[in-house]
Amino acid sequence: MVFFARTENKGGCSIWSYNLKDNFLSNYSPGQNPCPVNKESALIVSRQTPGGNAELWKINYDTGVEECIVSATDKSFTTPMISPDGRWIVFVGSSVVEGQGVAYHNTDIYVCRIDGTDLRQLTHHAADDLSPIWSHDGRNIYFISQRGDADATANIWRMTFTE
Repeated sequence: MVFFARTENKGGCSIWSYNLKDNFLSNYSPGQNPCPVNKESALIVSRQTPGGNAELWKINYDTGVEECIVSATDKSFTTPMISPDGRWIVFVGSSVVEGQGVAYHNTDIYVCRIDGTDLRQLTHHAADDLSPIWSHDGRNIYFISQRGDADATANIWRMTFTE
């Protein structure tokens, strides 16, 4: 089965699946960035709140049970990726940074356990940190950032992940 997000004209973004065996197309729920949960009939998705922030939700596509696992009133959370061992989620958190009369949006890399507990901010940098992905062994997280470049050119960075 292939999961994907589809944007409707006025209906927002929703999670769909395509079954390769029988060509069956299904719509599951509102959201984007679907990431299948290992050994479960579930997805982790990013979903917009009425206030405009994004939260991470776990959706069981067999039972229809949905639960919000990561949310904050002052941040948005997107692009979840589950660790190879299925115990952690890495994702992007964005917030507004204010200082010296200037306010700007900034993105950093976060992790939490698969159930949303043990939320941690891994990067703390004024440059945008985006598109996190796990190494195959789960020991490192790779991400894109403009840090370290006077021209704000994006580069790939690596950080070691320790529980």
